[in-house]
Amino acid sequence: MKIVKSTRHHKIIGDFGEALVCNWFSRSGFEVIAVDHTGIDVVAFNPSTKQRLGVR
Repeated sequence: MKIVKSTRHHKIIGDFGEALVCNWFSRSGFEVIAVDHTGIDVVAFNPSTKQRLGVR
């Protein structure tokens, strides 16, 4: 049985994944922002360790 997906399936799944990663970082004490820019999707900063992360 073939599963029919919408034409926006990849966009919807990608947005869901970004939200999931942002939630996980936020619950771990990071300040997080989802960025709409080529090459990077999420920027996170941990104020207690001064650690910065960029997620593609």
